[in-house]
Amino acid sequence: MKKSTPAPSAVPLWRQQLHYRLKEGALIAFGALCLYLMMALLTYDQSDPGWSHTSSNAAQVQNAAGRAGAFCADILFMVLGYFAYIFPLLLAIKAWQVFRHRHEPWQWSGWLFSWRLIGLVFLILAGAALAHIHFHFSAGFPGSAGGVLGEVLGDLAKKALNIQGSTLLFIALFLFGLTVFTDLSWFKVMDITGKITLDLFELFQGAANRWWTARAERKQMVAQLREVDMRVNDVVAPVAPDRREQAKARERLIEREVSLSKHMTEREKHVPAVIAPAPAKPAEPSKRVQKEKQAPLFVDSAVEGTLPPISILDPAEKKQLNYSPESLAAVGHLLEIKLK
Repeated sequence: MKKSTPAPSAVPLWRQQLHYRLKEGALIAFGALCLYLMMALLTYDQSDPGWSHTSSNAAQVQNAAGRAGAFCADILFMVLGYFAYIFPLLLAIKAWQVFRHRHEPWQWSGWLFSWRLIGLVFLILAGAALAHIHFHFSAGFPGSAGGVLGEVLGDLAKKALNIQGSTLLFIALFLFGLTVFTDLSWFKVMDITGKITLDLFELFQGAANRWWTARAERKQMVAQLREVDMRVNDVVAPVAPDRREQAKARERLIEREVSLSKHMTEREKHVPAVIAPAPAKPAEPSKRVQKEKQAPLFVDSAVEGTLPPISILDPAEKKQLNYSPESLAAVGHLLEIKLK
């Protein structure tokens, strides 16, 4: 039977806490060293004591980083020239990477460290050579634009590959070293660059579309206002060619409005006349009806030329026309209007 392999033991809590504390310490160290080197390089003064020269006034140091900062700046400028400013930038990149992966456990790898170190060497050498080939150092700094390393490598490359070939070679080495040291993915850089470009294009396109739409609406509104002004001028000009006639027409309009409002006010206050219905008079029976109330007992055959009696007719139905007060008031108001 095969013996079962023991399960791997979990990482102790104290080791996990140690990893996180080491990351925090590395972040603080990278940040402090970055600021110190940048301060030393920016406040470099050739009168300060340094590695490449001696100073008559060694007691007074102009560098903000002190005597140690003056020595560090002098060494970096002498060896690398302008490319000495890459060190604070690389430290800032490492500090950002530590902060970005702060929640991941820290694992040491010798091969990975060696690979990063090779990338740093290529980055520094290629950058110094490019600075020596394409820049000129100003007075007040030790060495050339690329320092001692840049001067040696740049002169050798120019003799073998000329300026164009040397530039192409050192750019390739510089990008390779930057990729290895900073773990930079150029495909990701292209994706981010494309996304930013598209976002900016959409932003400018939206702004241009909004501006064009507002401009078209403004033109349309101006055209409509001009058309209205022309119509008003066409209507007003024949009626009132001068100011006096315009004033008279305005006064007539005001008088008409006042009289109309007065008439409407009186109409609202007017109480409609109440029309009382006339008393109904009983219809008087005709003499013939009274005479024929007494029907004859014996009806002889109809004599030619005589009228038939009324009693043979059905009695008339009594119809009474009832009008509501509202209808009577409306009829009275209509009668008033007709009589005016």
